[in-house]
Amino acid sequence: MSESKNTQDLADLITSPFLTSFVAAARPGERRSGNQQQRVAGWAQQAVSSIGVMTGYKDRSYHALNLTGTFYDPKGNGPTVTPHLEIPDWRIGVPAEDFPTRLALAGNGLDFPYWVKDEVLAVRRGLFINPTTDIRNAADILFDNSTQLQSALYKVLDLVSNSWKHIESLLVSADEELCDSVCGNFSEEEVAAFFPAAKKLHLSVIFDTKLKERNGIWATRRVGVWQVNGVDAEGERFSFGTITPRLTANSQFKDPLFKPNEESPASVLVRALVMSRIADRHLAGSEVTVRPVTAAKAKPSQHFCTTPAKVGAKLPEASLLAVVNFLQSYSDPKKAWEALAEFSTRTEMLLTVTEDGFEAAFRRAQRFLARNETLEREDINVILPLGWRADKVLRVSFSKTPLK
Repeated sequence: MSESKNTQDLADLITSPFLTSFVAAARPGERRSGNQQQRVAGWAQQAVSSIGVMTGYKDRSYHALNLTGTFYDPKGNGPTVTPHLEIPDWRIGVPAEDFPTRLALAGNGLDFPYWVKDEVLAVRRGLFINPTTDIRNAADILFDNSTQLQSALYKVLDLVSNSWKHIESLLVSADEELCDSVCGNFSEEEVAAFFPAAKKLHLSVIFDTKLKERNGIWATRRVGVWQVNGVDAEGERFSFGTITPRLTANSQFKDPLFKPNEESPASVLVRALVMSRIADRHLAGSEVTVRPVTAAKAKPSQHFCTTPAKVGAKLPEASLLAVVNFLQSYSDPKKAWEALAEFSTRTEMLLTVTEDGFEAAFRRAQRFLARNETLEREDINVILPLGWRADKVLRVSFSKTPLK
């Protein structure tokens, strides 16, 4: 393939609706974090840095997302290409603001170090060959229940760990029977019985059909690739992929890559469902009892946001409601400043106030609010200041969704 053709393909990718729709979300973050914002930001950054142009059979060029691992090749004569997920041509031409969320929900398995070809193809299907309905509302519900899901998985792992040698023996002596448990689908009723918060999403979980057909009983000994299907509040069907670790003692109990508290809530949910079914079907008499995941209590959602200044218009001012939300969320001015400073660093924005000036205005506004007095406009604009980012001027704001 000519260098000019490669350069043009790369230029088309950089300006494509697909990449430009989420590039602004890319910023340094821990993609293996249990924190939703950090995780999504980290995977957006990973996607932007690893998407490129590949050359395939007969010099066919295509766009792809490179994975961090290599192909499993114990004999040293396997494929030399880096494992990657080919991005369908149609997807390049369509915006995908929720793509970083799809990567975040796929789980830490995306960083698995040793792949086989069929698994990579299954992951590609999970990420791209699905309804394109935005999944971010569904992701919010899963992340809001992360703690409860992690607790359920930790509990079942603890309960089955003492009987794990029996599972290892089944992998050899009853692999077909175990495969049905490990790679079997979960109906909407089964998911809702285990995870009541999923009722509103109508979730069902399906093991990748082609992966199961091609790997057969060996599917129990490799990573699992699943499709999670559901229906959103508007009645639109959605789907996304997620990955579960191998059925080995190391992957289930020791590998830091699959620590439940640093995993995708979707992967944690499916893994807990699988382990619970193994316990129910194959560890009878081992006193393993798995209870449904307790639905999480509603929590207020709070976050910083920004309002951009418009050319030729007056600079935007901070709203009184946003400042009150901020004051009520942080009682300590120093903690409030730390949160604001972290937000400015994460979004690469230079604030137009100093720490001392901010804390003085924050304390003064706290006193006014406690006395039911009107806050000073000058203090309001210092507490939620202007910021500079590249060629933009932004006004910081703060939103808080109240308890229902």
